[in-house]
Amino acid sequence: GRVDEAVVLARGLIGGEGDASFSRLTLAVERIGAGRFDEALKHLDALPKDGIMSYLVPLLGAWAEAGKDDFAAAREALKPLADKNGSLALYDLHVALVQDRAGNTRAAVESYRRVADGQTGLSLRLVQLLGSLSGRSGKQDEARTIYDDYLKVQPRSNLLDAARARLDSG
Repeated sequence: GRVDEAVVLARGLIGGEGDASFSRLTLAVERIGAGRFDEALKHLDALPKDGIMSYLVPLLGAWAEAGKDDFAAAREALKPLADKNGSLALYDLHVALVQDRAGNTRAAVESYRRVADGQTGLSLRLVQLLGSLSGRSGKQDEARTIYDDYLKVQPRSNLLDAARARLDSG
């Protein structure tokens, strides 16, 4: 919530000695939020590609590219996640989100399904994403089925009430 203060501090740390990775990361996030995607990518390029940055750099890089409407570059930026042990679901989820933003509904659904296939049942978030995509694609019956299938497993959940209301309101 105090991004402006963090940006001021980050700028001051980048010129000093030591590791300024999180300072650069802070500036990259701020640039993405401001729509300055090329500047964000420059900060991301200067970051190490190991540790936590091996996840954050591809994710943020992908969204900076998507912000420029370069969806092929966004998918390419995510590729290191596909090769990391245990992060294939994260890769598929963000590929699906990028495909959805690009308007490639069929490819987005395929990626969401790959995430679902790797789970024992659909998570709430995946149900929300798939249901929303189906509803926005004019497949209201499919969206209802996705929501209803989740509610059969979680009958006391009211976490889909808003999504179902949006679907019912057209």
